[in-house]
Amino acid sequence: MSTPSKVSASLQEMEDDIFDVRRWSHLVDALGSAGVMIDPGALNVLAVPLRELGARLETRWMEAYRQSGGEP
Repeated sequence: MSTPSKVSASLQEMEDDIFDVRRWSHLVDALGSAGVMIDPGALNVLAVPLRELGARLETRWMEAYRQSGGEP
């Protein structure tokens, strides 16, 4: 597989997670705009999937960067 194809494949693997970042932002915005108090523990539950999402994106981004000839 050529370098451009490898990079393209790596970027395509990130597509769902990138769209999920936007979806998460809509949820957090809605929660922040709610006229009711939200239990901090309930909001803390959001941290785990967001942290995992960020880690996946970082790993895939670094992979695509290396495949394009960049160095970490």
